[in-house]
Amino acid sequence: MSKELRTVRLDYKFGLHARPAAKLVEVACHFKSELYIEKNKRRANARSVIELLTLAVQDGERLSIVAEGEDAASAVETIAKLFEHGFKEMFGRNL
Repeated sequence: MSKELRTVRLDYKFGLHARPAAKLVEVACHFKSELYIEKNKRRANARSVIELLTLAVQDGERLSIVAEGEDAASAVETIAKLFEHGFKEMFGRNL
């Protein structure tokens, strides 16, 4: 089993609120690997909107994506793109 870790910065001025958290869960469910988002030593399951919201991730904050499983590398890469650019593209730059 492969384990991957990547640190990213959220680039979305509204932070990780309900809509982007739901999109993250939708994307995470396509992978077989265990997926977690970590912020300040707190860990949330990437398949749980409620757990993700408890992290209270704000624009510009750094967090880690952790994946363990057969498709860990592709899972981390896909989720990293969401945090770095995808939420702005999906939900607009000036909502």
